[in-house]
Amino acid sequence: MTIPRLRASTDDSGFTLVELLVYSLLSVVVLGIVASLVIAGIRGQTAVGIFTSGTNNVQSVSNVIGTDVRRASYIRVATIGDDNMVTLRVKPSAESTTYSCVSYYWSKSRKEVRSKTSSAAIAAPTASTITSWNLVASKISQTGTSAVISGDGTTNSAYVNLTFTIVADTKSDARTTVKTYPRTPMSTDATPCF
Repeated sequence: MTIPRLRASTDDSGFTLVELLVYSLLSVVVLGIVASLVIAGIRGQTAVGIFTSGTNNVQSVSNVIGTDVRRASYIRVATIGDDNMVTLRVKPSAESTTYSCVSYYWSKSRKEVRSKTSSAAIAAPTASTITSWNLVASKISQTGTSAVISGDGTTNSAYVNLTFTIVADTKSDARTTVKTYPRTPMSTDATPCF
């Protein structure tokens, strides 16, 4: 009687342990690269979103103040301590026969621009009255040593200059310098605003 011999298997199907370890290591490396690219993309998108928001705020502030400056018939710019204020005598509309007073006030300590409209003269706000003014924008800082609101209200060359930085976050900010001129000549009559 013969006993059948067991033959060594020549079937090489499947992976060896070494191959599995190599493939696993390569998979981890590829997944790590993909994950780092996704994270970098998300961080980039967040930074762009923050910067865009800051830029939109800069444009908004410039447009709001610029619109009133262009309608102004009298301009007075004042520095009050570390703060800046511009008061404008404006017609609410082209058809109107009365004037309104509009003031914009930048507070260095609060880092914000606020506005107030009245039919009479507007005094600079105090610490207790500033919150009753309308908030135009916050996080507004000086750019260097330039005044945030400056200008000249003389009849020949009146203008209002805005130079400021809006800090969007700790890494990015939006800066602007805008010089706006009124469309009408300056009047010598400042009533009822001054």
